[in-house]
Amino acid sequence: MNYIKRIWHSFHHWEDIGMWRDVTKEEKTQLLNIAIEFTGNHLLYGENMLKVIDEFPIAAEHNLTDLGMNRRAWIGRAILAAQAAQGDE
Repeated sequence: MNYIKRIWHSFHHWEDIGMWRDVTKEEKTQLLNIAIEFTGNHLLYGENMLKVIDEFPIAAEHNLTDLGMNRRAWIGRAILAAQAAQGDE
């Protein structure tokens, strides 16, 4: 059996990618549309999986070494948050 060593980082040290920020009702609708379009493009989505790990190594290390959490959900949410943040620039 493969074993991944759990690595902990206080959330104070995680990169801020805006995953858990409060959003307005209008922004929620806009972000939902971004998520639908983005997740519908498997090539773009897959390409950004590695970018999230490279760009947010501390948060990724903490969350992806926790075998008790839904790591697929975390990386998907991180991808969408990073993609939405790019749209804000």
